[in-house]
Amino acid sequence: MFEQAQRDWAASPNPFSLHIGLQRVVPLYQCPSDPRSGAPQWTHEGRLVGLTSYVGNAGTNYTTKDGVLFLDSKTRPSQIRDGLSNTLLVGERPPAADGWYGWWYAGVGQQGSGSPDMLLGALELNQHTTYDSAACAEGPYAFGPGKIDQQCHLFHYWSMHSGGANFALCDGSVRFLSYDIGPEILPALATANAGEAVAVPE
Repeated sequence: MFEQAQRDWAASPNPFSLHIGLQRVVPLYQCPSDPRSGAPQWTHEGRLVGLTSYVGNAGTNYTTKDGVLFLDSKTRPSQIRDGLSNTLLVGERPPAADGWYGWWYAGVGQQGSGSPDMLLGALELNQHTTYDSAACAEGPYAFGPGKIDQQCHLFHYWSMHSGGANFALCDGSVRFLSYDIGPEILPALATANAGEAVAVPE
């Protein structure tokens, strides 16, 4: 897939110009609990895209760049001073109701940051840079339950599972976190170098 993407981007900087990855379904990137998984989906603007149920951890929000994945990041394990087992790498967040956010390929996001397309902050903000989120509050948006038909729920981590969502940590482990964890826990786990003494809840 990487080699194909390299060829496609070399041929055209426009991902809508026959880039194979745009419509490709990657089962590993999709939660089987989402009824939209298994096939590319049409967006509200008539694009057929492959979706993902998981987004990378950008940190606090798209402006702070204090997570491990953000625009032009090259974070090494040794740079994650809060500890690999105490720092989020990826979390669940189903695609937006209109299919416009949640592509595994070619997401631009707010101000070109990638969030909330393929990245997300634990307290994400909405800067109203696109019309399809114009009716949503500015935030910050916290971890909590969501609904597949609610466009504004694209701004926070949630899942199709009952009671919480799955997160991959930088040590490679995967943990299910309950919506009942304290409001300070997920933001602390999202930062890589803030020095918070917060462990992943059991």
